[in-house]
Amino acid sequence: MKSKLSSFKIFSLFAVLTLLLFLVSCSTSEEKKSVRAGEQPVNGAPLESSQPVQETPKNNAVVFEIGKIEYIINQESIVPISLLNSEEYKPSIFQLDISYDPATMKVSGIAAGNSLADSGKEMNWNRPDNKSIRIVVFDPNNKKAIKDGEVIKLKIMPITGVPDFKITQALAKNAEGLAVNTSISK
Repeated sequence: MKSKLSSFKIFSLFAVLTLLLFLVSCSTSEEKKSVRAGEQPVNGAPLESSQPVQETPKNNAVVFEIGKIEYIINQESIVPISLLNSEEYKPSIFQLDISYDPATMKVSGIAAGNSLADSGKEMNWNRPDNKSIRIVVFDPNNKKAIKDGEVIKLKIMPITGVPDFKITQALAKNAEGLAVNTSISK
């Protein structure tokens, strides 16, 4: 009887330890799958590289700019978003996060601007929440840089007053996969 009881205790202890190891390994693997803020995947394609990140000098940045719009309440308007490359660094992929006030406008769609269309890149966008959109421009086969000009046509529907929106984050990488400094023109 004594040996059966000690065998049962040993088996129970082994089962508890196995369960604990399993739980620890699950929590560790979840941490490895997490993505840094601002580099979340869209359709499973995060904007990050396995290569080390080398930033461009602070005085040399790619500029994303929201163009001027004319709008009429309850009619679709197009907001041009342009890219101005720096002299030395030109992005081949980028991500833009745009926040907006849903009380003043709705986002009805996104289209490629002429500069983006000419580059042959692909574009995806989604709504992380009801007051922001994320646009990711990528091309797994082509390392061609995107030229200066209109890259995005943001389609909006103003509801009341002045549409309230802004680019809150811009990330970009060059053809070598290195991070490029970005600036947002207001």
